[in-house]
Amino acid sequence: MRKAIGALFLAVVLAAGMLCGAGAEVFLNREKPADWEERDLLKITVMDFVQNDAIILQCGGESMIIDGGSKKHWKTMMDYLESIGLSHVNILFNTHPHDDHLDAQIQMVKSGRLTADRFVSPFFIDYGVGYAKVKYQREMVKVLEEKGIPFVQILPDEELTLGGARMVLYRYPDGKDANQLSGVLWLHFGDATILLPGDITGDGEKWMVKHYGAEGLKSDILKSPHHGIVRMVPEFLEAVDPALTVITNRRNSSQKAQLDARKYANIWTSMGKVFMETDGKDWYVTQVKNP
Repeated sequence: MRKAIGALFLAVVLAAGMLCGAGAEVFLNREKPADWEERDLLKITVMDFVQNDAIILQCGGESMIIDGGSKKHWKTMMDYLESIGLSHVNILFNTHPHDDHLDAQIQMVKSGRLTADRFVSPFFIDYGVGYAKVKYQREMVKVLEEKGIPFVQILPDEELTLGGARMVLYRYPDGKDANQLSGVLWLHFGDATILLPGDITGDGEKWMVKHYGAEGLKSDILKSPHHGIVRMVPEFLEAVDPALTVITNRRNSSQKAQLDARKYANIWTSMGKVFMETDGKDWYVTQVKNP
């Protein structure tokens, strides 16, 4: 469990590159063990897009993309995927159909440069008919049909697997908009955990705490809800109790101020891509700084 620590001790552990996690140790910018690549690993890359979510998962020879950012990022995203040998993935997952999460996926698939076994969403296939704000759902469905990629709806508390990793879907049932209805993934690989909460805020976070409690939320690493734009509900942050939070935004986000005040370590994607790897016992997190 992450222990409460003062500012001086936080500075010491950050300098040492080790953070205490909920189930696995988190090492930040530390050299990996010599035999690291020989182990079974889960690798997660968070792209360096500001106020956009684009996350790549690789585990056991399988791959998955969670969201992808807005249209302007699709070529950058696709070029990076091809640079690591990914022109085909097992799962395309969308937390919710807003442009800063889905539009790049649409463009990558539409271009023919990216193929997938299936597209997975917590939203039913006809969600958004008649609502301009979620037109991206309809656009994606059309592209999937053209390319012959199945659309699969995942329901709350169902699981996805990727290699040896398993993910449970959480979803606030009373959300009034696509953000609050975001699919939340609680991912496990061995003892390592990471929470990927899409764009939930406020009432959605409160419901997660009430419904799942700390035992269903506590994670070594947290991807910031809603790009760090608004502060997290304190009970939610305390329940997740992350050793490290990755903020998909600039450093001046509201959540960064909240995390700093509570002595929670954090990094933000405007500084560069974030690479997270775990063998199920330890996390090694590095960030390649942008020029």
